[in-house]
Amino acid sequence: MAYLDRFSEATIARVNATTATAERDFAQAERGLSPSFSKKYERAVEELVKQYIFSILRTFIPEAIRGGKEHGWPPGQIKGEVLEFCRCLIFSADDKCRYRNGMTFIRNAAWEFRSQVWDEIDHSDLWLSFLDELAGIANVRAAVFSEDPLTSTRVLHDSPPGWANIEICFLSDDRIEITQSGRTDTRNYSEMGFEDRRNGTPTKAWETLRTLAENDGVLESKSTSRAWRHVEKDVQAIRQALKKHFGISADPLPYEEGVGYRAQLKIGRAPSFDS
Repeated sequence: MAYLDRFSEATIARVNATTATAERDFAQAERGLSPSFSKKYERAVEELVKQYIFSILRTFIPEAIRGGKEHGWPPGQIKGEVLEFCRCLIFSADDKCRYRNGMTFIRNAAWEFRSQVWDEIDHSDLWLSFLDELAGIANVRAAVFSEDPLTSTRVLHDSPPGWANIEICFLSDDRIEITQSGRTDTRNYSEMGFEDRRNGTPTKAWETLRTLAENDGVLESKSTSRAWRHVEKDVQAIRQALKKHFGISADPLPYEEGVGYRAQLKIGRAPSFDS
């Protein structure tokens, strides 16, 4: 995509690598379908196209946020870059909606499928996470500009990523130890914002956070599993709780293509956890 020329070479390389993988996966999956001139075949292909689009967006959106922070872009500019990329991607991917003889699918309107894709993006956890990131960036910018408008540009560019300075260690099912910049403290699930207000028990997101600790900070992707949809919702809740507790706007748990969700902070379990 020529549009990627606006971004760094590293971003272009990562997005191109993801696109190549998505192209391969789409081709392999489409070959597994029974070719026919039927609505069933059309729906199956359209679902594969949607998966192709989302797999690329999961790489590009974090790259756009990272690039925006590095260049000091306001949230509106970052969102504009992402929307433009989405338009280019959806338009080009729509061309995959055709039969094997090259004939395109017959629709009531040319924009029908593209409209469906936009709607699914707009209601996805990926997009909600993106909007959450933009809100965090906006809040940071507002605080910086209000405190010292003369040095705000330098601060916005040079502000260090805070997650690397944080370590979470599960001491038990309900309590963690937090080490941040050399200072250590303990908190339970309620103090961290993971309490189910209906009954006072830990939320599902807390259990997922504990699973993250058990797996050295990685939640492996299982996109074919229905349970993975619940994991994605838990990840969103984890992001919001950690950002609120530590006051850091950057994503603590970004999605990494081919791996899953990888924590930007160190997280694990104490040796005495199982004793």
